[in-house]
Amino acid sequence: MTRPFSEEGLGEEYFLLNYDMTGIFASLGIDTAGGRFEYVEEKKVDKTEQIAVVEKLHNMGLPLSDDYLYRTFSVDKPEDYDARKAEAERRRTEALERLSNTVQSEDGGPSDRTLVNRLRGFFGLAPRGGAHRPLDF
Repeated sequence: MTRPFSEEGLGEEYFLLNYDMTGIFASLGIDTAGGRFEYVEEKKVDKTEQIAVVEKLHNMGLPLSDDYLYRTFSVDKPEDYDARKAEAERRRTEALERLSNTVQSEDGGPSDRTLVNRLRGFFGLAPRGGAHRPLDF
């Protein structure tokens, strides 16, 4: 026996739970007077909005599970996932090592000129008087 959809947009599940199941529960001795089943429908979220939320969470430093991302965006996890993840981690650590390594000095030994020190040397020093120094005319 099928019932049509109601004006509120509720379907067969609503009627099945609230009308058919109440009789079954009453026969089992469960008091169902005055009660009814309610269920939360899944909220439809646009994928672009969801991506924006994930990016903001990532930028805030919140760790997100790869499995959550695959599940949320309906993307199949590759068969060689572990190998790809290990390769990406290896490349990331190599890049970090290259950035943190010191530059070789002219005599071949390590220099104290790291990337930060080289960037400091790139920009000139500001005048001692700063912006409040009187102009020389």
